[in-house]
Amino acid sequence: MLEITSPAQELVLGVDFAEVYKSSSLYRRNKALITELSAPHPGFKDLYFPTQYSQSFFTQCIACLWKQHWSYWRNPPYTAVRFIFTTFIAHVWYDFLGPWFQKVKATRSFQCYGFYVYCYSLPRSPKCLISAASGGC
Repeated sequence: MLEITSPAQELVLGVDFAEVYKSSSLYRRNKALITELSAPHPGFKDLYFPTQYSQSFFTQCIACLWKQHWSYWRNPPYTAVRFIFTTFIAHVWYDFLGPWFQKVKATRSFQCYGFYVYCYSLPRSPKCLISAASGGC
């Protein structure tokens, strides 16, 4: 009855089901059972595990990859359609943007290379930051 009641219905009936449950034998039995099961039996030792995790990190990674493999390949037709669709979209994007990339590569390849060289050759100390504009360290 507790799972199908509401405060409005309790008001109409004039009964507080929470108080009825607290005064019932079922409540007293549950409380006694919780108290009994909360304390360990005499002579029993606590559980002990030599490591924090039950398996090594490598074994856990392999287990995760294995589960991912089985969930990914559970429906091969769906996976095949996804793979074909992804390949198709990649080709469409390449056909659409390929000529632009070729043009950019032909005209700006040396400038991009110079930018990457500059990024990797940034000075490492604050003193070099000041002298970087005048010729480097």
